[in-house]
Amino acid sequence: MKLWNLGFSLLLLSGAAWADADETVPTVPVEPLREATDADAPVKLAPVTAVATRVERPLSQTAESVSRLSLEDLERAQPASLGEALRNVVGVQIEGGPRASADFINIRGLSGTRVLLLVDGARQNVVGGHRSPLLIDPDVIREIEVLRGPASALYGSDALGGVVAVTTVTADDLVAPDAAFGGRLRLGYQDNGDARDGAVTVGGRLGAFDLVASHGQRRQEDYENGNGETIEHTALDTENALIKLGWQLAPGHRLQMSAQHFLQDGESPSNPAIEVNDTNPLLDRESRQQYLNAQYRFDRGLTSAQVDLYRNDTRYREDRVDTPRHDRTDFDTTGLAARSSFALGAHHQLQLGGEIYEDGAEASRDGAPRPQYPDSERRITGLYLQDIWSWGPLSLVPGVRWDRYEAASNTGAARDIDADRTSLKLGVTWALGGGFSLRASAGEAFRAPNLVELFPVGQHFLGNEFRPNPDLRPETARNVELGIDFRRQSWLREGDHLQLRASVFDNRVDDFIETVVVEETRFGALECLGLRPAVGCVNRNDDGSLNPLVPPIFVGGFTQSQNLDAAEIRGGEVTLDYRTGDWTVGLQYAAQRGENRRTGAPLLNIAPETARGVLGLHLLSSLQLQVGATWVGAQTRVPLDSEGVPVTPETPDYHLMDAALVWQPPQWSALKLVVSGENLGDRQYRAHLNTLDSPGRSLRASMHLRF
Repeated sequence: MKLWNLGFSLLLLSGAAWADADETVPTVPVEPLREATDADAPVKLAPVTAVATRVERPLSQTAESVSRLSLEDLERAQPASLGEALRNVVGVQIEGGPRASADFINIRGLSGTRVLLLVDGARQNVVGGHRSPLLIDPDVIREIEVLRGPASALYGSDALGGVVAVTTVTADDLVAPDAAFGGRLRLGYQDNGDARDGAVTVGGRLGAFDLVASHGQRRQEDYENGNGETIEHTALDTENALIKLGWQLAPGHRLQMSAQHFLQDGESPSNPAIEVNDTNPLLDRESRQQYLNAQYRFDRGLTSAQVDLYRNDTRYREDRVDTPRHDRTDFDTTGLAARSSFALGAHHQLQLGGEIYEDGAEASRDGAPRPQYPDSERRITGLYLQDIWSWGPLSLVPGVRWDRYEAASNTGAARDIDADRTSLKLGVTWALGGGFSLRASAGEAFRAPNLVELFPVGQHFLGNEFRPNPDLRPETARNVELGIDFRRQSWLREGDHLQLRASVFDNRVDDFIETVVVEETRFGALECLGLRPAVGCVNRNDDGSLNPLVPPIFVGGFTQSQNLDAAEIRGGEVTLDYRTGDWTVGLQYAAQRGENRRTGAPLLNIAPETARGVLGLHLLSSLQLQVGATWVGAQTRVPLDSEGVPVTPETPDYHLMDAALVWQPPQWSALKLVVSGENLGDRQYRAHLNTLDSPGRSLRASMHLRF
């Protein structure tokens, strides 16, 4: 009830609103992943973005760095997972693979829960340890926006590295304006892994109501690397279902209900990023997520507002293959978000919003509570204000947000947590003329400690115990970014379009939360003389009996999350997109460098420099070809442990080739055939931060049929 009351209170307080109007622009079928632009050209490239300011706004007046993947981009790429869909986004790395159950998003050197994932505006606050939180099927996605850089002034906790905002399909994507029913069928095959997948999505309209329903499945065997060797335990089965019901209550008033189910099942190690070993046993793992969302939108004249109420339930069921052990881990998030905006003049727009959400965690082992994931709850309440000013060529966007976070363990393992945080931001864009514009932004972000970091207890491994830490401070970041954009049409020939975007950034992060293992060697009279459990005692024989000739020494320690490092991550990104007539060229480059500000040591999660080029051609009116090349530099700057051994392996440079061919018969426009290839050179390589080889050559084919 508190969630509902807060949402409607915010809605009433926020008043009237409106978003900048801008024409809808069709997507060109053959194009590289591109930055958005609002250039006034016959062919436009995604003129607006919503993730940077939470209202649709021309990117020329947006200081942040944003990339967008359209529905056409996803159809051509044929990704098997959300991680695959994001793999060529500038400044983004997918770490942990090639097992999909190990995928995590890394944006500018920050990964895991330091990147906020949204699906239709709802937080995916999964704290799964070694388990991937990317539990959504690409078949239900219509658009992905990636915001790179801290964004807590709008999004609160977890947006330390950036935001990935996923939007699912709507009835408008499936049903023609003059029709009552429509849909699409997709069937696909991939030779590497002998994968077969398919999905059917239908939509309809009846009066004031509209409906979307989708169901998809994928069956995949183990991948092979570039040397023809099997990458064990990469086989996976997935299933996805989505249903949406919309109701146009009145002009400008819309209510939408949606439900989504995702299931991922397969064998993988406890830590799926590494091979099976004595301490990393093989599991039969089932990852299941169920999602409910109710959304109300008001948009009429100069007024707009939105209220979202959602619930995510994520469950991991893990059964050991070699022994009868059964683990179950549940995470849930219930949230309410409300926002509205209103015009204070022709060039002034004010936005007010707030949200409250609760995270819960619970786990069991063989039916008994598992204290490593204690029964616990976290609540975060946030209020934010954003002001958008435009004076001719100058645009100014300040913002502020206040968050309060509370956490408590129902096991009594540690004291309750109650703290607050304020985050600021300022964005400036300035159109210089001649196609040039400058942009600058400064922002703060924070990540409140999650439940698994705050409250774990119980045995970690022999002689080592988890220890809670209620004194954890939130991670904080301060980011400065400068950029220059250049847009020009009819540059080399009539009707062509050139877009160049370049940016540099400096992100300083304090109070990094890391899990550390502390070893202890001490006199253990109680433990080692039989008065307490004898784990970690060196005076015990193999049969557990006391050895009086050995001193009662206890060898063990504890595992705890602690605030350790102060980091600085610097880097730059460049994207270029040129198109004319029947061909397009896309180029992108990203480089970053990170170090511990106290010790000067390199940071762990820094991706190597990456460059990518894409050439797109319309060979015929119905045939389109895209060829891409990716170069990834060597990464030799890795942290060392206390003995001078690299914490993660250094990786050499490598290059990859890919291509996609799209055929849409002119006599039957409802049919689209896509053939693509990844790693066409069949190279054997490992992506940085991965300990397993990546897949070798993969050929994919799919049929898309609209009806």
